[in-house]
Amino acid sequence: MSAAQHAYVYPALFWHQTSPNKCTADAIGLSESGEYSVRTTMGTIDPPAFVGEKTYTANYCEENIYRLAKTLTSLPDYDSTNDIIFVVFISNLSRTVALWQQRASPDPELPVVWDYHVILVRFQRNMSVSSADGARTAPTECWHGWVYDFDSRCGFISSWGEYVRETFLPHFSLDGRFRWQAEAPPSSKKVCLLTASSSMFRVISVNTFLEEFASDRTHMHVQSLGESAAEPSYISPPPTYPPIVGKRAAEKGVHNNLMDVFVSMESPEGVGSVLCDRDFFELEATLDLVSL
Repeated sequence: MSAAQHAYVYPALFWHQTSPNKCTADAIGLSESGEYSVRTTMGTIDPPAFVGEKTYTANYCEENIYRLAKTLTSLPDYDSTNDIIFVVFISNLSRTVALWQQRASPDPELPVVWDYHVILVRFQRNMSVSSADGARTAPTECWHGWVYDFDSRCGFISSWGEYVRETFLPHFSLDGRFRWQAEAPPSSKKVCLLTASSSMFRVISVNTFLEEFASDRTHMHVQSLGESAAEPSYISPPPTYPPIVGKRAAEKGVHNNLMDVFVSMESPEGVGSVLCDRDFFELEATLDLVSL
């Protein structure tokens, strides 16, 4: 995300209080009237334990998630059959997506409008045992989703249902047009008029993301008059490690495909599947993994 240039707050109509303790395993459903509801599929459970080092650089969400994905898939007990991981790029055609519960907002009741944001979604297979009239039934297979977001007030790891309802607030829409002022250097400040629309989601299998992703960080450059291209200034300080180039991207000679292949929601070169908000919100309940 290009935060210093594209992070803005917008007043919310209402606020949902999040649970500070355990996450409830729930899913988002859409009724015939068009309203979203939460349904419980299991009991209250703890989020998966995180083992490893969390590498975080503010405003480089795609790289934070890349390194997280490498950590999770490198764990000795990682089982891709029962533990399915996706990386999700959130944006839209106008690259103005409103997300609540972002730590970049000075007020928890105000959303941040990003040009794009990146999260990791993890679906784990669980076996639940229900009881009817005191008699235990056979174990039932179900999937439970977790969302990893370094920048969320919901926590680094949130249950799927909690994250969706707290981050997107589907009952509230940003209708019409609104103004924002870019926080770029004084010489390039200007007021722009944008239209906010629904979020779109590019959902990518973790292995595809790790192999295909490449970023040279030029999207974060601020080129001043007379400045050498070899020594660019950055909107936000970059990570201290070298730019990321996945194995398959390197084999193809690709050094930067962030915007065209991952952020763009209409690029023919894009990887994964692009989902509308409704399909994404119901992903845990339907878990149509084959099509992704």
